[in-house]
Amino acid sequence: MYDRLDAFVEGVKAYLQVSEVVDTAGATDVLYRRAIYTRESSAADQGFAATAVLHSVNVCIYAIKIGEVVQFDRDQFIDLGVAGLDHDVGVVRLPAEFFTNDQSTGIRHRRRHAYRISEVVARSLNSANKQLQEST
Repeated sequence: MYDRLDAFVEGVKAYLQVSEVVDTAGATDVLYRRAIYTRESSAADQGFAATAVLHSVNVCIYAIKIGEVVQFDRDQFIDLGVAGLDHDVGVVRLPAEFFTNDQSTGIRHRRRHAYRISEVVARSLNSANKQLQEST
């Protein structure tokens, strides 16, 4: 089941080098078409793998869009896109039993925890920024 995500990542690399995909104006279109093809070609028992693939592609697309807004240089842009695509690749090594209803509840809670952590980090950064501005 988890081989689908590995196959997807390898497929993208085989289709075009990831750096070339991320470095093109149509990067989001190429990635999205590849993800849709993966989803449509997935068997019913590949539901989680197809979902994981689509999630990784969506994160990559958002990362690319953020990189465009921030005006990253080419190397930063490529790194950001590849990181977005591969950000959750470790999930493919988890056993299928990990994704039972009880376990998937824990996975869903990680988002809530991540949000809370990001709030704390944002407050800390804002505080540090204010202190820096006041000291200059």
